[in-house]
Amino acid sequence: MDGDWFFLADKPKVLLSNGDMVSNWDDQRAVDWDALNKFVIEKLHHTNVMLVTFLPLISKFTFPVALHVTLSMGANELRLCIEARRVSKKKTDPVAILRDELMVKEYVYPAFKSLPPSDKLLLVIGAGGVRRTKEDITTDLEALIL
Repeated sequence: MDGDWFFLADKPKVLLSNGDMVSNWDDQRAVDWDALNKFVIEKLHHTNVMLVTFLPLISKFTFPVALHVTLSMGANELRLCIEARRVSKKKTDPVAILRDELMVKEYVYPAFKSLPPSDKLLLVIGAGGVRRTKEDITTDLEALIL
């Protein structure tokens, strides 16, 4: 399941260094943690769950976590993070592209790097220095753990 299903309609706003005020989808306050927890707990009554999310804040989960996997992008993490956002958003306007690059540099990447370590961290997946789709990574994980 995708953690993106649980974004709140109203996201926290942040000020970029260029003066633009934008919604911050990558802030823990942008997620409806109650809805996410309720959904996962209901699914766990019937099956195992693989939750794929940018913000794996285990302290916010009210369900047991058997395995926490972190994606390691290597030396080019910031560049790959910027590229991934550009590709996923499919923006062509130079102003929007710059805004997204600033968002990644100033908020998204620092949030990713500051995630607390998990006592359940058993596996780190390397992206090999290239951008990979969420589906591709999920398929690899399923093959490793199933």
